[in-house]
Amino acid sequence: MSNMAALFSEHANLCKGIKKLNAQKARIEAEVATAFKSDFDLQLAGKEYNCGTVNAVQDGWAIKGTVGKDIDYDQAQLRGLYFKTLLTWGDPDEYIKVTFDVEETKYKAWPSPIKKLFEPARTVKPKKMSLSIEKIETESEAV
Repeated sequence: MSNMAALFSEHANLCKGIKKLNAQKARIEAEVATAFKSDFDLQLAGKEYNCGTVNAVQDGWAIKGTVGKDIDYDQAQLRGLYFKTLLTWGDPDEYIKVTFDVEETKYKAWPSPIKKLFEPARTVKPKKMSLSIEKIETESEAV
């Protein structure tokens, strides 16, 4: 077997191993998320869209979960708002393709009246929780 063929084989084996480890990690994280679901739900209940960071500690381990947001805007509504406010002539769809997007950081900085105008076009969905599980180091372990 050539040197390159050996590298290719090693790479393929590593990829299989990584896939297997990722599946095991996902299974463990799902079990942990299920075990802490009621605690995490309580922590997220007061947060906007039930998104944010949650924390738990058990048996010397720190569990941190993060639920992000998927923000989606109704393109038809945004198109209507765009043309309603900026264009008063012709049908721009005849010669241009427009895709609208709103950056969340900019949205959060807008004054309330502008936010209210865009709210009907905005959908917020929580993402899947990501977890990190870390051993809490005690003073005796740190030495």
